Amino acid sequence: MAESGELRFDKFKSYWSKKIEPYLLAHLPKGKQPKVPIDILTNYVTSTLIELLKWWNKSGEEYTPKQMEEYFFALILPSISSALME
Repeated sequence: MAESGELRFDKFKSYWSKKIEPYLLAHLPKGKQPKVPIDILTNYVTSTLIELLKWWNKSGEEYTPKQMEEYFFALILPSISSALME
């Protein structure tokens, strides 16, 4: 059972990686190189998302999906901004 859950999260991570990387590239200032390579940043963002969702699922906390979205972006957006700006 745990293995099937991990497989599901792996597929979810792969799906979101394909969505997040173009988003990151689109927010990279023209003519600038990111401080962190895009593939590493993509992995960081998707891994953070997956681990947060795993925690939420196991914790039994009653945060709403909207709250979780807000918390995720509050945590991740400063990291993205920092990694994309020289």
